[in-house]
This record gives sequence, structure tokens and C-alpha cells, in this order.
Amino acid sequence: MWILPNQRVISQPKPITIDGVQHPASIFYNWSIDELAFIGIKPYREDKYDGRFYQSISTFVEEIDGVVYRRHTLEEKYTVAQIKTRLADLVTDELKTLFYQAKNEIDFLSEFDSDSSMIPTLSQYKEDLKAARQTIKNEVQGITDYAELIQYQWRQHIPASPLDDNEVTV
Repeated sequence: MWILPNQRVISQPKPITIDGVQHPASIFYNWSIDELAFIGIKPYREDKYDGRFYQSISTFVEEIDGVVYRRHTLEEKYTVAQIKTRLADLVTDELKTLFYQAKNEIDFLSEFDSDSSMIPTLSQYKEDLKAARQTIKNEVQGITDYAELIQYQWRQHIPASPLDDNEVTV
């Protein structure tokens, strides 16, 4: 992206007129940064942030080494306790969904397969899901840093479905 002398930001090269001089879109690719800066065009970057967890309360512009940056002053949207509660709810909902998906698949297979010894049971999977939930809960309780909490990779603890380990054909 580039910022023009009139402070307009463009994301795609296009023909422009500056001080009465028409320039083709190709200047954005063929001219050096110094040549573009001479006519008032500078590279432009805007800071990115995760809008799920932060909100921008103000912005400011700064230029560093010929590049114009739009920066955000961020504020956390939630407290650490609120995120922990939301995460616990999310984990519980996802684990329930996984359990019932596996249960439905096993029930379906049981109706069509006369050799039920080949069909896995849910009891161990249910225990594995409970253990995963407890592991996640314990790890989350120990996190006090906001940024670390929102980046926590809890899905790594979810066990594979019992059907993933067995090739069941109908």
C-alpha cells in the first residue's frame, strides 16, 4: 500500500495525477522508493491486531525510514478471568460435540455391522476427553498473561476419535 501526498491510501497501483502531472500505474513497480518519495508517494503499512481480543482506542501515524505506519493504541476487550471462562465454555462445547459425533458414528456402524467386536467403544474415548479437559483446565489456570492466554494452543490435547484408529467398513 502507498500513501499519496493528499494522505489518501491506495492498495492497488493505478494511474495518478500529482501537481498536474499524470503518472501511469507502472511507477509503483518501476520506480525506486526514493523516486516515489520525491513526488510525495511513500510506502504505507497499518499495524494489525486481533479484533477478537483487542480494540483500538486511538491511532497515530509515524514515519520510519521513509515508510509511513498507522499505529494503534490497543485496549484489552476482556479481563483474563473473562477469557478463561469463555475458553472453558468453548472447550466443553467442543469436547461434547466430538463425543456425540463419535457416538453417532458408532451407533450407525453398529446397525450395519454384524461383527460388533470391530466397532470401538466410547468408554475409553469419554475418559480421554475428560482427561483432556482437565489438562486444559489446569494449564489455563496457571496462565496469568493476557497475550499468552489468547495464544494458548488447547486443541493439541484433544484425543483422536476412536474411529480414527480402526478401519471399519460397512
